[in-house]
Formats: sequence, structure tokens, C-alpha cells
Amino acid sequence: MNILRSTRELKGIVFATICVLLMAGCGGEKGEGPVNPPTPGQGGGNKPKPFDRRNGRSSAKTSVLHGFLRYGIWTGRRTRQPKQGQKALFTQYLNKLQELHMNAMFFQVRPRGDVFWESQYEPWSRSITGTEGQKPSYDVLQWMIDECHKHGIAFHAWINPYRIATGTNPTISSMIPQKLQKKYQKVVIYNPAMPETRERIANIVEELLQKYDVDGIHFDDYFYPALEAGESMNDNAEYQKYGSNFRDINTFRRAMVDSMVTKVQRTIREVKPSAVFSISPAGNLNNNLNQLFSDVPLWCRKGWVDVIIPQLYWSTSTYFPPRLNDFITQCNGKNKLMVGYGLYRFESGDNSYPDNSD
Repeated sequence: MNILRSTRELKGIVFATICVLLMAGCGGEKGEGPVNPPTPGQGGGNKPKPFDRRNGRSSAKTSVLHGFLRYGIWTGRRTRQPKQGQKALFTQYLNKLQELHMNAMFFQVRPRGDVFWESQYEPWSRSITGTEGQKPSYDVLQWMIDECHKHGIAFHAWINPYRIATGTNPTISSMIPQKLQKKYQKVVIYNPAMPETRERIANIVEELLQKYDVDGIHFDDYFYPALEAGESMNDNAEYQKYGSNFRDINTFRRAMVDSMVTKVQRTIREVKPSAVFSISPAGNLNNNLNQLFSDVPLWCRKGWVDVIIPQLYWSTSTYFPPRLNDFITQCNGKNKLMVGYGLYRFESGDNSYPDNSD
């Protein structure tokens, strides 16, 4: 990927996120959820933030082949680049964001069960050096945050909450307890039903917020996994142990994700009240609810998330308008609604989606 190509893609993401800031609604239904809602924070912080709950312009970037920008700045060959090459490319992106008057970056700092900082919970990310657990020669995350703030751009730390590893037989760091791992055909995740999982994810967020001056915590759409054909979620034992108060296993699964989301929100409000909590769910609300077991409308009604950024990665000719309308009508609560979108889709007759959520 050369910088000209990446700039074109970046412009597409930037333009889309500006134009689809839809609402900053309050109110909504009060319906009872399976967990108690946390008390929203009152904001805070000593310095003005370029992105907050009242201001929605943003851009999105990822360090691996996933997310809003399809190519990351530290992936493939670039994992072997010296720090000078990494820094130069990152600075080019920042200069372009500044030129386009953008004020926020979402950067993936926990792609799988690996992180962009010295952690007591997970190893150094392979996306930096090409080798998991290998410490880089400089504090990558601190440098990125400092450079963003110098450019007047907020830095939102993007985390995949449950995902540990992908592939059919991945090697998993000994730092991650085996008892918390749930293994499927092509992915290993933290077991959503385990109370220790919710505690660990919240602790990872807390550690990040305590060590670094990030402006927000952002989750991707990796909740319960989208399974392969014929594969079972294989969580009856967990349901028997923890789910006696729930009417069925699907309600139980949604409650487990709800509990994780609310625990993370409480952690953010306690450690850094000014930080924005955002989530990018998959673009199909029905699949979110019944396959990934993430009840996005409930989160919006309860105010558990500050910003929802659905991944509406379809051509505008067919799927995009009704899916967008679903989010407008069902996710109008105590949150802002934005849309993650690639501008190239406006010109495409291809209605396919990059995952199996359509």
C-alpha cells in the first residue's frame, strides 16, 4: 500500500464519518434489562478534548487488516520497519487528518490477545514488531498519543474485547489463563460467561487508562463469535452453572455481554470520566441480537455507551438504507449515533459485506 492509495481510502472514511453523525439523543424507553445500568459519569479532565460526547467528527484507523481502514500502518512488511519508518508513516496520516480538519483517531491497540503497551495481562502485540511478546525499542502507544495531541487530534484506543486468537491451531500466550479460553474452529475468545472474563477485560481497560492519556475506549464487534456452519456455541455447561435466573440460553448470553459492557463503562467512569466509550457493532441488528448476542438498542436506551458506530459496509443501492434506518429508529437513546463506512461503497454495485452479517 502506498501513501497515495491510503490517502484516498482515508478520505473516504473521513468524509463518511462526518456526514453520518446522526443524533445525540436523550431519553428513549426505560425497559428493564438483565443487568443494572451504571450511573453515567459527568465528564471531566483538565484539557479540552477534540472529540467528546457533544462533537462527533472522527476518522478511523487500524493497525491490522480489519476495521474502518482496510490497511493498517503496522501490518505485513511494515512490521519489520524500524521505528523511523513507523513514525514517518504515522505522521503522514496525522498530517492528512489535520489537513482535512479531523479531530479524532480510532487506533487498534489490542488486535487480539496482545496489546500495544507493557501489560501484566497480555503480551506485546505482534503487529508492532512481527513477533508476539517482543518489546519494541520505544513506547509506541505513548508516542502515537503524543503526536495525535500535538496535531489537535484525540486518540481513541480501539480494543477487541473477547478475541484472543484466530486460525485453526493458534499459539496462545501463557499470560492468558487456559480456564478463561473458549475455543472454536477458527477463533479463540475469552469465555463471555465467566465472571473472571468480565473482570479481566475491565482490568485491561483500567490498566490502559491508568498508563496512558487516551481520549476514549472503543470496542469492535467481536462479542460472541460468528460460528462456522454446523458449529455449536458449546456453552450449555456455563448456562447450567450461571444461567438459572434467565428464561433461555440466548437471554443468558446477551446478559453476559451486557454485564461486560456495563462493567467496562463503570471502570472508565471511575478511572477517567472524560474518556468516551464507543462501540462499532456489526451492521445487521438482528444478527447482533441473535448471533453475536449483543443487544445494541438496549445499550443505547440505558446509556451504557456514549457513541454507537455501526459497520454499514454495504453498497448504498440496496442494503445500506434499510440497515441505516434500523439503527436510526432502534438506537436513538442516551448516545450519539455515527456510521463507519467506506466511501468506495457509494460507487459499487457489490452488496456483499466483509463478514457474514448480511
